[in-house]
Amino acid sequence: MSPRKSEPSWRDLRLGIIVTGIGILALVVVIGLGSGRGPLKPETYTLYVNLDDAGGLRVGSPVEVGGAPAGQVVDVTILPPERTAAIRIRDSLGRPVPLPPDQDIRVQLVIEERFRPNITTKSRAQLASLGMGGERYVKILSGDVREEPLETGATIPIVASV
Repeated sequence: MSPRKSEPSWRDLRLGIIVTGIGILALVVVIGLGSGRGPLKPETYTLYVNLDDAGGLRVGSPVEVGGAPAGQVVDVTILPPERTAAIRIRDSLGRPVPLPPDQDIRVQLVIEERFRPNITTKSRAQLASLGMGGERYVKILSGDVREEPLETGATIPIVASV
């Protein structure tokens, strides 16, 4: 029987350091990609749409601006009656407009920052269907790019669905 080495060789130590380093690097990459932030994730901002019927729309449904994927639905909330009266949307001149009483469903959208110039005070949102399956998505009709872009947290007025 040969005697067992009690101390690791320099080669074994280097291998252990390399494997540990690769493991830590992989962990950092997985956490960075999964957090929703970081250099590979685009900057986003939040907009809202108030609807009377959100049938077929769900969290994760896509949002399109000018036919391009621009974000997704992150929340669909039914507003209590007292809250519906307190929410106001703004018209193209920035004046508050009371929310119609039948629009008691609030949809929160997360939009990529690069689409901000295309979503202005003249923009309108509508629900549309994807293919024959009936899955719904939010389609934002671009406004006049000479108008002011909507600020974070603004509500986009809706037009009739297709």
